[in-house]
Amino acid sequence: MSTPNPSSSPPLPPQAPPNTIYKPTLDTYNQWAPTYDTDGNFLQALDSTLVPALLGKITPHLPPHPQLVDLGCGTGRTTLLLLEIPDAAILGLDNSVPMLERAESRCQRAWEALPRGQRATEWRFEVWDLQSRSRDASHGVAEEKGKEQRRNPLAAEDGDAVCST
Repeated sequence: MSTPNPSSSPPLPPQAPPNTIYKPTLDTYNQWAPTYDTDGNFLQALDSTLVPALLGKITPHLPPHPQLVDLGCGTGRTTLLLLEIPDAAILGLDNSVPMLERAESRCQRAWEALPRGQRATEWRFEVWDLQSRSRDASHGVAEEKGKEQRRNPLAAEDGDAVCST
């Protein structure tokens, strides 16, 4: 995984107190990665309740061998739940390498513990600069990566679902 190029810091809004320090979002998530799942964030507690219920409603309507994208997967909290969808192919995208490293480690352990036939058949993670690519995501723009052309995974015509929390 390679680290995306951080963009220059935007100026502080005029109403910010003079002692306010701006930290780019990517830097904040990179530093937050070690405690992200254990710091008591109320939004994560809400996700822990709502996401399983939502997936319980969606999963029965997925086709066999669904292709799923976890957009902004972070440390893999939602990806862990997606691993339990039999025969799914899962792609986790995030722009924070430390978050993706945690996600990959957690998901590997969880996937190995699930019985065959009751787990996704494949899963992987990629660094995805959400800010710079969001405009192109809905247009299916092929991107240059070295000498190969790579299709935008969010515009895949054969994809079945995108999950973002």
